[in-house]
Amino acid sequence: MDYKVIQQKRLREYILKGTRQMHPESISIDVLQKLLVSAGRHIPIETIMSNVRYLEEKGYLSVKEVKIPFIGGTEVFIKITVEGIDLLEGSIQDKALNMEE
Repeated sequence: MDYKVIQQKRLREYILKGTRQMHPESISIDVLQKLLVSAGRHIPIETIMSNVRYLEEKGYLSVKEVKIPFIGGTEVFIKITVEGIDLLEGSIQDKALNMEE
């Protein structure tokens, strides 16, 4: 298997596990990136977002963009779905995401 594919799968696993720890609350993409950096994983926000969108399309995450008026921008918040929790717990399987214990 291609090294890049393995890295993408591992990043998706980290994203799901990070959002699972925050459940039932959501987590901002910025905070998620900081958590990854603290774990020694320096990943560009664009790479994180593309993987978040992938997980959203699969139904494992919900994504909400919130406008922040005082800074004039938006913040992206993600939350794990029931399907995402089931995937992490092994109740369902997805060959595109190798979930490790």
